[in-house]
Amino acid sequence: MEITGHLQNYEWGKIGKNSLVAQIMCNNTDLKIDDETPYAELWMGIHNNGESLVKDKQQPLSAWLKKNVEPVRLSNTEQLLPFLFKVLSVNKALSIQCHPNKEQALDLFKRMPTIYKDGNHKPEMTIAITEFQVMSGFRPVDEIKTFLKEVPEFEMLLSKDLIDNYLSENKDECMKQILQTWLAKTELDMEPIIKSFLNRLANEDDSAKEKYLFLLIKQLSEWYPNDVGVFMPFFLNYFTLNPGECMFIAAGVPHAYIKGDCVECMSCSDNVVRCGLTPKLKDVNVLLEILDFKSYTVDQLKMVGVPKGSDNVMVFNPPGQEFGLTSVIIQTGETYQSSASKTCSIFIVLSGIGEIGKTKKTLKFGSIFFLLPKETCLIKCTKGGPMVLYFAYGVN
Repeated sequence: MEITGHLQNYEWGKIGKNSLVAQIMCNNTDLKIDDETPYAELWMGIHNNGESLVKDKQQPLSAWLKKNVEPVRLSNTEQLLPFLFKVLSVNKALSIQCHPNKEQALDLFKRMPTIYKDGNHKPEMTIAITEFQVMSGFRPVDEIKTFLKEVPEFEMLLSKDLIDNYLSENKDECMKQILQTWLAKTELDMEPIIKSFLNRLANEDDSAKEKYLFLLIKQLSEWYPNDVGVFMPFFLNYFTLNPGECMFIAAGVPHAYIKGDCVECMSCSDNVVRCGLTPKLKDVNVLLEILDFKSYTVDQLKMVGVPKGSDNVMVFNPPGQEFGLTSVIIQTGETYQSSASKTCSIFIVLSGIGEIGKTKKTLKFGSIFFLLPKETCLIKCTKGGPMVLYFAYGVN
């Protein structure tokens, strides 16, 4: 069954026709692209903040499910669609954020429902469509120590005792104290610190600029002037996912998407705790309750897909989670038989032209299809190959 996604026009999205999200919506709906509007996210699923529609009926997908799927399978709609599937087109950095685990999410929802409006956790998995710049997870300790010692502006940001304690002890409590002080700074506090760094590095050679992340810090400061998050790349891993590479983000891991296009799958949740690069609420106390202070290497953050039958079908199932993604490449004239899932599944076509099933309904760039539990389909690429598809599904 063909469905459409729900468009989110967050201000960090790519503008007009430069947005992959806008191109998809334009090809799959009657959207007229505005050259000055940001088109940030395409949501596919039944989340109440942005629900898919059955294309030929313009009916909410959840309503269609309640009417057409036997009651025994509707005892829990989250079991049918335990995930939220997205395409993102990022023009400038999203907020630095992390997500609570299940217990923390429910507790925050009960305590502060006007701020934390979703009681579900939000582990996330991202596959790059284009080169995709990200920050995620605390850097290895030695890297953080190097920046603390070699970037003199940290002496303007933090007390000598805080820096020395981390350099000598390196305990989670030391990092917690650093962040408590750092994230309490105002824009007035940050302005001379960031200005000092940019002025000093502007006169350094290219190798120094690269080592001390000058271009990134400069860009972040232009997007979010005097924000506490501008210096966060010194503490968080900064790297680029190449097209087809995947990253998994567990509960509590701080992260921010910087630029590029991706597909993303997560638990059916819109829960977030922000700490920087945003004009929105920075809830430092809650952040420090849920933050994962563990250091990661970039390789530890990336997730390697498992080939299924051939290298053209890659399966990404994060351990212990309720969702997974499969990327599929079909050459012109070839076919792909989808796998059955215990839950509903959704797939999107990002290139190529083809047909699906016995009806031979046309598939093209931007087509989005919904499959019921245990339903499979045969997909053929008829021209314009290779056809590239992404499937999202539940795994429990």
